[in-house]
Amino acid sequence: MNEDLGQTFIGTIEKPTFPRVGVAVIVLRGSKVLLGRSKKEPIVGKWVIPGGQIKPFEHIIETAAREFLEETGIIVDPKQVLFVSENIVSPEMVANKSDMSKADHRVVIYVGADYVSGEATPGSDLSEVKWFDVRKLGDIQNETTEMTQEALYKFSLVLRARSGR
Repeated sequence: MNEDLGQTFIGTIEKPTFPRVGVAVIVLRGSKVLLGRSKKEPIVGKWVIPGGQIKPFEHIIETAAREFLEETGIIVDPKQVLFVSENIVSPEMVANKSDMSKADHRVVIYVGADYVSGEATPGSDLSEVKWFDVRKLGDIQNETTEMTQEALYKFSLVLRARSGR
């Protein structure tokens, strides 16, 4: 294992272990945004922006379409990268040093997409999917992750910039 790169070598293909890179897809339908309730530890029960891991050699936009369909049952037309966020829980930050599974380094690429078709149905990583009025997201703030809160705030800034306000 090459410790500097955080990679393990499988045959001739390198498989990164850290950071994990994924997409989260922000889809508006009118004044509503689709969120999913996570079934994954450590954020079980929290509302998140649906998405998932980028497969090797897969384009970001392809990942966005594939993951959103897998996780929500909805077909979208991904348009553009909106912003990127990073979450690091270094080994030094893990409280229980005997459980290093809590250490994480995640890079999330947020992609804006247009709704095309389909009914919201939770996939394997979500227990529930629901359209929320963007003006009422504050009502569920305590039920979302910090990363989701940060992303929705950044998205609101993108929308304001587009509208010229």
